[in-house]
Amino acid sequence: MSIEVTHNKILEYLKKHGSANTFRLSRQLEIDRGKLIDIIRDLANEGLAKFEHGSVSIIDKSNQ
Repeated sequence: MSIEVTHNKILEYLKKHGSANTFRLSRQLEIDRGKLIDIIRDLANEGLAKFEHGSVSIIDKSNQ
């Protein structure tokens, strides 16, 4: 499945900075928070990110 540019932007941010609050992430990446949450849910459904209590983190596949 092809990952869009915005998806990559979010994943790169999480790799570099670790977990992030969605409010901070939307400000840093200049993405509307509602749209950001939709994208994060897509990433979570693909098993690439974890979304809990307004915070998102990347899933480290190397530990699985």
